[in-house]
Amino acid sequence: PDISAAAATSLAGAPARTVATQLAELTRVQLLTEPTYRRYACHDLLRVYAATLAEHEESTAERSAAVRRGLDHYLHTAYRAARLRHPTRQRFVPAEPAAGVVPEPLADAAEALAWFTTEHQVLLAAVPHAAASGHDRHAYQLAWCLTDYLDWRGHWHDWASVQRIAIEAAERMGDPVAQVLALRGMAGSQVRRGDYDSAYALLARALVLLDGPATARERAEVHLNLSVVRGRQGRFAEALRHAERCLELWRATGDEAGEGHALEAVAWAHLLLGNPEQALRHGRRSLAHARRRGNREAEAASWETLGRAHLELGEHAEALTCHQNALALCRALGNRYFEARALDHLGDTYDRKGSPLTARQHWAEALAILDELGHPEAAQLRGKLRDAE
Repeated sequence: PDISAAAATSLAGAPARTVATQLAELTRVQLLTEPTYRRYACHDLLRVYAATLAEHEESTAERSAAVRRGLDHYLHTAYRAARLRHPTRQRFVPAEPAAGVVPEPLADAAEALAWFTTEHQVLLAAVPHAAASGHDRHAYQLAWCLTDYLDWRGHWHDWASVQRIAIEAAERMGDPVAQVLALRGMAGSQVRRGDYDSAYALLARALVLLDGPATARERAEVHLNLSVVRGRQGRFAEALRHAERCLELWRATGDEAGEGHALEAVAWAHLLLGNPEQALRHGRRSLAHARRRGNREAEAASWETLGRAHLELGEHAEALTCHQNALALCRALGNRYFEARALDHLGDTYDRKGSPLTARQHWAEALAILDELGHPEAAQLRGKLRDAE
């Protein structure tokens, strides 16, 4: 729908000052508009005319180079934005951008979220365009970069759409690690929509693709995802086995951040199995890992697990503190689904504590978020509110 000055500069492959002068001139003569500061758009008829000119007056090589520069701009900016939002997430190393590419200068997680929000529709279009134009690596890597943003903001159908393209692109590349990343992304979107059987099948495919010590990290990530899925399916003993296997693999790689995630998964599985003391033990270690690494997402998950464990042990004050900490972190991260979960658990805690009115207020707030996201768990929470009347 529109383009930033930096993206236009990358597309043109020209000096930023030259492109700025051209954009200003095109805007002055009303061939472009500037709907927001330093973002440019044009009328649909002018867009078609410009595309026709490009087709007839520029060579195939020139057009291909421009597409590559544009995709490089979005990939390298999205990669930086994804890393700012989630610094410890498993990652690849994108290829060097083409000459003339100018990524956006994002400074922090807040700027990264603002950029993803502004470029949402552009990025959703970039993934299929990359695949259609023969840039399969850009397609799967852009989809990876979008994962946390689309998940945390509840755009799960968009998430599934780009991951479907990413799977096809990775298969064409014949790269098993790329295929695993894409399969895990698609499985994550299925989990959010409550289709746990499909998610498990995708993760089982991913595990088959991985073999040997060189892929220990990737296998650990898949076992972590499988633990989540089995937990959601009510197969708690299997969830614990996958979490413990994940922990073994992370320890073998010497990755402290991964070990922290695995400890949280082990803690959660113990909680599901009715072992709150074990959950507290592993959850505290997971929390220490997360804080040491500055991983706020992992810290929020650890607080949630600790809160549930304290609640099961009848320690209401401790449970409230934990869930309040989780809620504050989820709001700071912009993770809407986990914000709803934290509110739901706070409601449970207030209910057990003998404060039914406060409990209903938190459940109602959580329900509003789940309804906004179109999440299947909204029905369960709606039933909880009816029962509490």
